[in-house]
Amino acid sequence: MDVLSVGCGGGTMDRRIADVFAQHTNSLHLVGVDPNPLHTEAFIECFADQPAEASAVTTLFEDYESDRRFDVIHFVHCLYYFEHIEPSLSRAISLLKPGGWLLVLQAPNESLNGLADRIWRKQWNRRAWFSNDVLATLHGMELDAGLERLDATVDVTSCLDDQNEHGRRLLDFIAQVETAALPSGLQSLLHEYLDVISQSPGCDGHRHAPHPVDVIAFRSPTQ
Repeated sequence: MDVLSVGCGGGTMDRRIADVFAQHTNSLHLVGVDPNPLHTEAFIECFADQPAEASAVTTLFEDYESDRRFDVIHFVHCLYYFEHIEPSLSRAISLLKPGGWLLVLQAPNESLNGLADRIWRKQWNRRAWFSNDVLATLHGMELDAGLERLDATVDVTSCLDDQNEHGRRLLDFIAQVETAALPSGLQSLLHEYLDVISQSPGCDGHRHAPHPVDVIAFRSPTQ
């Protein structure tokens, strides 16, 4: 089985994916593509003690070239940052083997990610791509792609504590901005927003915000 991971990062997610695939094949080769050399180096190290054969290419996916064709190509939470997604999705489909799968895991633009979307527009004068954009793009390419939602939550309790360093870093990631540099009034609004959209499902007092992930799948023709 040949697998291509776009925006592979340090390989943490691919290790888990490889464990699943290894149950169904006796030969697994993974290729990671990422523009950050620290990520691709960590990706290789992540698989150093694994039976799966792993390699990595330090480049933008738009510039990636290979004669290899893949059984699975996946984008896990990385298409938000692409300037244009149709060329990359088209490129990925061209790299699939007959019957191969394109999988995109992307969040919808709902309560939690809507926060990042608003700040992203203000900060960069452009928007991020969310799951509805990916699905619409594939349908616009006249491809029969399906979608399945994975419901999940993220614990934002620490984000509501101004003195919690972990919470501050998590809020930076959620909002896609260095929140400590924002005016104090805006920081307070961020905390209030998280408090409004989150719930306390248990008796431990922790606040959990909805953070679903949409899995978009397309299978190339078998012939």
